[in-house]
Amino acid sequence: MKAITYCHDTYRLTTADGKKRTFWERNPRLKTESSKEGPQNGVPTLVAAGTAGDRADVSFAAPEEICKMIEPRCYA
Repeated sequence: MKAITYCHDTYRLTTADGKKRTFWERNPRLKTESSKEGPQNGVPTLVAAGTAGDRADVSFAAPEEICKMIEPRCYA
């Protein structure tokens, strides 16, 4: 995951390859996975979820990474 922005009721997730996905604020699930099978520190992962592709799991290595990664920003 390269970036996560939040504006009003929408999260915009940008993956490392530059692809952008938009999710209504209730649909991305922010999770932590601190085991060795989880993501590296500072490199959250995105896994598609939901049958319609409208949900996603974003896994972080530690809880404190979540707030650091999400930037409140609206696009013009």
